[in-house]
Amino acid sequence: MTASTPARSAHALVEARGVAAKQRSHLVLEAVDLEVHAGEVVALVGPNGAGKSTLLHVLAGDLPATAGEVLVDGAPLRRWRRGDLARCRAVLPQQFDLAFPFTVAEVVRMARAPWAAHTTPAEDEAIVAEALREADAADLASREFTSLSGGERARVAFARLVAQRARLLLLDEPTAALDVHHQELLMQGVRRQVEGGAAAVVVMHDLGLAAAYADRVALLARGALVVVGPPSSVLRDTILTSVYQHELDVLPHPRTGTPVVVAARSPAASGQGDDRTEELRERLLVGSAKGESE
Repeated sequence: MTASTPARSAHALVEARGVAAKQRSHLVLEAVDLEVHAGEVVALVGPNGAGKSTLLHVLAGDLPATAGEVLVDGAPLRRWRRGDLARCRAVLPQQFDLAFPFTVAEVVRMARAPWAAHTTPAEDEAIVAEALREADAADLASREFTSLSGGERARVAFARLVAQRARLLLLDEPTAALDVHHQELLMQGVRRQVEGGAAAVVVMHDLGLAAAYADRVALLARGALVVVGPPSSVLRDTILTSVYQHELDVLPHPRTGTPVVVAARSPAASGQGDDRTEELRERLLVGSAKGESE
């Protein structure tokens, strides 16, 4: 937890109690217990097919649990009215596509629909503008959404999430389509939302980002929750190597000391010590030098 992040509230904003879920009769999630409180970011990590996105969908209410129960702000999910739930929790899906040529500003403005009877149009416009700035997407406001690149669409989807002004944020691989700069900006934005009193659950594949921005990491494998805790206790080479079935090294970041996870590779795999690689490197350097002299 960063120094500026408020302490976790005693009251969980979302809680899974013994949750299980099926996809086409196949059990993909089993007996998961997880609490997420205001003031924290929880990263869901694990290999493909571990159940990360399924758990997020169950927490959101988009996929019914076949066993167990989900509570949102202390109340069973099934008791929430749709409008009230939309003002309490916001979801950023893996894929966010539209077939109609809405402008980016219009797409983000759609997130204000649950608040129609609670805010004025002027307030909504100010919230939309602020959300676009938070997502570094203000310059895209007049563009048609269908004309955007994948990374630009991801930024707009995050702006839409922010504009919904919900206390519970559920994000499914939000950084997958983003360059390094915008990955960092988005996760910094998530942290700012949490510092303002929200709770965030983020499905992530980048373990380094999870270590840098999450207060806790929940590691899943084969539909089960393996371990939950601070990044330094979960992101250990022995644990990760076992779960991912690939040898991984965990090193301290040179500036922050947070865990950085890298795949273990032999020198031959990286090209080190390979005579052909060295020969090619020398030829490229010679060619570059000739070009500069000309």
